[in-house]
Amino acid sequence: MTEVIARRGPEGLSLEVSGHATGYPAVCAGASALLYALAGWVRNREEPDAGAVVLEDGHGVVTLRDGPEAWAVLEAVVIGLLQIQLAEPAAIRVRKNF
Repeated sequence: MTEVIARRGPEGLSLEVSGHATGYPAVCAGASALLYALAGWVRNREEPDAGAVVLEDGHGVVTLRDGPEAWAVLEAVVIGLLQIQLAEPAAIRVRKNF
């Protein structure tokens, strides 16, 4: 199962994804695409402190400096992940801490 935790706190915004949706290749592909899109957004920012990205096999964490644009991007990614969870609840669990 893929586990997702989205957070908003005093230290900023973050999205942590871990695990594999074994037997559900579409879930893995969709969740990975959304995570990599968020990571790309952070990496393409021209601000040096926009956030950080750590991507490893089976685990990824993207942190963002809180602000209206970052919040909107994170919210869109979380909505996409929640839609995947709605379609395949046995394969992915999304938790929001905001």
